[in-house]
Amino acid sequence: MPLLLSLTVGLTVGVLAWRIWPRRKCVTWVTSALLGMFGALLGGYFGQLLGWYDNGRQVGLLVSALSAIAVLLAYHAFVGRRASG
Repeated sequence: MPLLLSLTVGLTVGVLAWRIWPRRKCVTWVTSALLGMFGALLGGYFGQLLGWYDNGRQVGLLVSALSAIAVLLAYHAFVGRRASG
């Protein structure tokens, strides 16, 4: 169940980021959702690996959401730099 919850958090963060991000960057909602889910899974995995929390704890949702945001920001920074240069 925590895996499904982490994917749901990542999907939600990805779709919300797509809705509020400026449209000048060519990113579809599917790409944004997939990046959000990837970030959430990555954050959940490394959070448990580093011993920050156990499986199924609420802090895992926060870490998943923050890591999904970080992956989305990194992707948009990379795409923006490539498009302008």
